[in-house]
Amino acid sequence: MYSYNQQMSEIHALLAWSFIALFLIRGLALRLGASWVPDMLVLVFGALVLLIITGLSLWVLRYHNPLRDTWLLAKLLAFAAYGFIAHRAMGEAGLRSPEFLVALLLLIYIMGVSISRSPWWGPW
Repeated sequence: MYSYNQQMSEIHALLAWSFIALFLIRGLALRLGASWVPDMLVLVFGALVLLIITGLSLWVLRYHNPLRDTWLLAKLLAFAAYGFIAHRAMGEAGLRSPEFLVALLLLIYIMGVSISRSPWWGPW
C-alpha cells in the first residue's frame, strides 16, 4: 500500500545521510587542498533545500509542533547551531578542525534525535 508519509520520511532520511556524506567529503577535500571544493556548494545547497522541504512536509503531515514535541525543537536548534559552526569551519581561511568536529558532533546529535524522538539522545 502506498504511503506518502512513509515515502517522504524515507526521502528525508536519504537526504540527511547524503548531506552528512557531502559534509565529510567537503571537509576532507578542504583538508587536502582540492581545487574543486567551491564547486560542491551547488550540490550542498541543493541537498539542503530538499532536506528542508521534505522536513517541512513531514512537519505538516505529522502535525508536529516544536513547542509540544521537544525533540523537534532540539533538532531545529541543533540544526541552526550546525549551520553557524559549519560555516565557520569551512570558511575562506580553509578548514578549521575544531569547528569541523563540533559541526560533525551536531550532525550526529541531530540524527540521533531524529531516530530516537528524544532531545536527550546523544553520545554524551
